[in-house]
Amino acid sequence: MDPIMVPPRKDIPQEFTWNDGSIFPTIDGWEQECLAIVESLERYLKSEVDDWVSASQLLSTLQTRDALFERLDRLQVYAGISHSVDTGDQEAGERSSRTQSLYARTMGNFASVAPRILALGEEVIHEWMATEPGLMLYEHYFNNILRQKDHILSDEVEELIGRMADPFTGASGASSLLKNTDFKFEPARTSSGDQHPVTQGNIMGILA
Repeated sequence: MDPIMVPPRKDIPQEFTWNDGSIFPTIDGWEQECLAIVESLERYLKSEVDDWVSASQLLSTLQTRDALFERLDRLQVYAGISHSVDTGDQEAGERSSRTQSLYARTMGNFASVAPRILALGEEVIHEWMATEPGLMLYEHYFNNILRQKDHILSDEVEELIGRMADPFTGASGASSLLKNTDFKFEPARTSSGDQHPVTQGNIMGILA
């Protein structure tokens, strides 16, 4: 039985790798989008009102938030798949960390949305949904906020919790690097004495 080897990422035929080019054709494209998202977030913070006085203002906030997180998801997937297949790739790891930090920053900036919606009151929420058709898309979201009102904290606390996503994921990231990059395992031995290298990538094949 031939040893079950795990080749380096660079040696794997392209047809068997993630098609990250379908997300961003180049790393430079990823970098440009990362900067563009930061600029979009800063524009939102400058233009956002403290209190919504109309249904259209609330809808604008929700649409801006959703569009930013959709773009962030693309950043995260691109950075994540590059880092996951080779945790020893320091540049890929750096992109993954930057995405996590930007995600946490954005979560913090939009964390006040739920408390502010609660402050409107259930009657106003339903009135605005009736006058602004675009808000009907968020009916389930509003109902969830109203249902969870006893567990939603103040603007300041919710923002702090959102921003804590970055340091909290640091422990998970460190654990992943230890398991997938730094830990070295003794070779597995078959009943006939054959040895097989053991890694996180081939352990299931060995056990099979």
